[in-house]
Amino acid sequence: MNIFEYKFKKGKRTDRYGDPKATVDSPMGFYYSWEALKPVRILATTVVGSQYLFGLIFGLYFDFVLDLNFVHGFMLGGSGLIFPMFLIGLILQSKYRPGSLGENATMVRRLGLIALLFNLIGIVMYLKVFGG
Repeated sequence: MNIFEYKFKKGKRTDRYGDPKATVDSPMGFYYSWEALKPVRILATTVVGSQYLFGLIFGLYFDFVLDLNFVHGFMLGGSGLIFPMFLIGLILQSKYRPGSLGENATMVRRLGLIALLFNLIGIVMYLKVFGG
């Protein structure tokens, strides 16, 4: 069995050796469960929580104030502010769990790249929606 084939037991995702607690590599090169994110949970909750919070705020603002599409506002707010919130999450993570960023550098780097990608998508979407 190669790395792109997975075993599924009772609907739970397992690694290629059948261990359900292992972190499974996906075809994109990584897969993190909530348990695997425990060492950098402050950073992860800051990034994900802010994405939903700002998405909801922008979505409601677009819908009720600007009379535009709620989904555009949600996507723009959620993706447009995710990288700055990642940077704030880095500060909080280093303050409350010192040393955890260095020990989990690969995970932090991947979260940062995902946040940067979503932020760029938000900028492109803003330019497309507002024609700016």
